[in-house]
Parts: sequence; structure tokens; C-alpha cells
Amino acid sequence: MADNLILRSTIHADLRRYTLLKGSILALFGIFMILISGIFLPKEILDLWGLPVFVIGMGFITWGLLPYRQLSRLESRPNELHLTPSQDLDYIEQGQVALRIPLKAVKKWIHSETDQLYGIGVVLNHGMENSVIMYQNLHQSATHPTILKEFNVNFFFPYFSKRSYDELVEVVGIVEPQEE
Repeated sequence: MADNLILRSTIHADLRRYTLLKGSILALFGIFMILISGIFLPKEILDLWGLPVFVIGMGFITWGLLPYRQLSRLESRPNELHLTPSQDLDYIEQGQVALRIPLKAVKKWIHSETDQLYGIGVVLNHGMENSVIMYQNLHQSATHPTILKEFNVNFFFPYFSKRSYDELVEVVGIVEPQEE
């Protein structure tokens, strides 16, 4: 088994394009809200409602463009899966080890994909949950309850491609075949 396996998360072009389109629409709504109210509302109404309209408009701009910024940041500094010499799999988020899973605890690997989310899921052997080490810097992406329930896994590593999954399975092996 190779000790130097490193897999990096990747962002599909379709996901990036969809996120930018959706974000641009929300941002434009926020910009138009600020512009229209600044142009057409009288000064007396703007004295009272100007600040709330501005804050709400900026909220729409932020809400729209923040997901694209997060994807861009993930592209420039991807999350990684590292196979260690001690036969553990380390999940590295933002350059720091966030989760360590002993390979002996893994029952099966799953690659799951929906319209907006794809990645590698891990199903652990019954009773092996305590052998997993979670560090304080683990963000919610690997342990988000909705995602875990949707894909029926113990941990989910988002934005890892099918190719990364295939490479992981080839190097590490798999106990149960993935049902497709």
C-alpha cells in the first residue's frame, strides 16, 4: 500500500459557473435595491429607511458573492486527504489536520454526487467511531448532519472528484463494493 497518497479537492467548472450566476443575481438585486431607493425615495423617507435599505442591500450582495469566494479560496488552497505511514487517513482543511481516520475503522468508501455537492463519504465499522480523532479546527463540512444523513455516511469530504475516489480505492482498497 502506498504511503504517500495525497488527494486534493477540486471544483467542477459547472459548479463554479452556477455559483457565480446565482451569486451575481443576488448581488444585482442588492445593488438595484440600493440604487432604486437612493434615486426614487424622497429625502425624508431615506432619513428613516436609508440605513436599513443599505444594510439589506449589502446583505444581498454578500449573500450572493460569499459562496463564490469560498469556492475560489478552496480552489487556490484545496482540502487534502493524506495517507500516513501509520495507515491513517488525514483530512486536511485550510492547511491543518482536521480529522484522522484509521483505515482499519473504515467499512467502505462512497463517492456521492448531487447537483451542487460531490465528494467522498466514509462509512465506519460498527463500534469504531471512537477510533477517529477530530481536531478542534474541523469545520462542519465533514460532519454536517444533513449531508451525513443524505448520503448515509459517518463522514463526508466535499469536493473530491470521482477520480480521487477511484485513486483512493485503488491504493487503500475497499471492503464492500459501492452500490451504484
